[in-house]
Amino acid sequence: PTKKTTSPAINLKFETLQKDCFAIEYPSDYQIKETKNKELVEESPFASNWIYQFTAPEESIRFFAFPMYGVMTASGITIDESKEELVSEKAQGETTHYVLRAKDGSYERIYEINDYAFIGAQYPNSESFAVYEEAFKRFKTSLEVYAN
Repeated sequence: PTKKTTSPAINLKFETLQKDCFAIEYPSDYQIKETKNKELVEESPFASNWIYQFTAPEESIRFFAFPMYGVMTASGITIDESKEELVSEKAQGETTHYVLRAKDGSYERIYEINDYAFIGAQYPNSESFAVYEEAFKRFKTSLEVYAN
C-alpha cells in the first residue's frame, strides 16, 4: 500500500516502499533503482538482497537504503579509497555516521550504518544537500526493518 503525505520543509509528497523485510518513505517523484548486492554470500531471510537507490527528478541528489541485520556488507556503498576521502566519522550509540568527498570534488556523500541498515545520500555539495536535508531526515527515520 502507498501512503502519500507532504513534507513541510520542501513541500514534497512521500510514498512508502514496502518490501518483504523493510518499509521506507521516499519522495514520490524520485525514481527507484534496485541493484543486486554483489557482496551477498548467501540468501538471508533477515536482510534485503538489494540496494535501493532513490534519485530526485533533476538528479541533484540520491538517497540509498540497504536493510540488513549485521550479517553482510553492501557492495559499492562503503568508502572507495581510490576515489573518495573520509571527511569525518562519528560513532553515536549503535550508529556510525560518515561524511565522504570525491577526490575530484564532483560529489559528497553521507551515510549511516548500524546493525540493521545502511542509509545514505549523495549530492554535488553541502549547499545542495541543505535543500534536501529535511527530506533525507524523514527518509532515514522512516525505515522499518523486520524479518520475514
